[in-house]
Amino acid sequence: MVLPDLEQIRKRRQALGLTQQKLADGAKVLRVVINRIEKRKKIKNKTGRRYSPSYDDVQRIFNYLEKEELDRAANMPSDKTAGEICNWNGDMPLVTVTSSNTIDTARDLMGDDGQITQLPVLESGECVGLITQKSMLDNPKAKSVRDAMIDKPIVIDEDMKITPGLIELLVPPQSCILVSQHNSRKLKGVIVAWDLIPKKESMKRRWKRKGQKRV
Repeated sequence: MVLPDLEQIRKRRQALGLTQQKLADGAKVLRVVINRIEKRKKIKNKTGRRYSPSYDDVQRIFNYLEKEELDRAANMPSDKTAGEICNWNGDMPLVTVTSSNTIDTARDLMGDDGQITQLPVLESGECVGLITQKSMLDNPKAKSVRDAMIDKPIVIDEDMKITPGLIELLVPPQSCILVSQHNSRKLKGVIVAWDLIPKKESMKRRWKRKGQKRV
């Protein structure tokens, strides 16, 4: 079974300025669940086994984080364009897959550090869908990306201004907006709600050093 990347929880919680207790209260789980998830590596080093939370608890936690991110994004006025907001590094191509790629390939491309949660599915340079950690989780028997992909998200031009109306498009199951290069169908980057909330400079530098596009 493909599980959501639990390493995201600490990063997204800290970006939102939430304490473990606040996250636990909002997600309606025990604080000890949050604590154990965030200390999984330490627990493994001590016991040889990582803590495994229940699927229902993990789903509630991610649902609450997503709601908080969307609420923050909606209340954050911005005069920036999609190209300025989207996750993109000119030195590296956007991480994508094809529908014929295996689920293992998609999972490997997403990595284990929590940065990438969704990948555009391209055929002949055009986006035909999206593969996400949740869609893989919802289709545990899927062997290829084609078997677990969902409909493609909206694609906007990099020069388009970020507005509340666009932010409202960041809703499940896609939860992202693709950004194309000016007057082109070629994809430049991706916007998720997490990209629209303010973050500490130290966190921004850490993501930049990773050199990946968080989807």
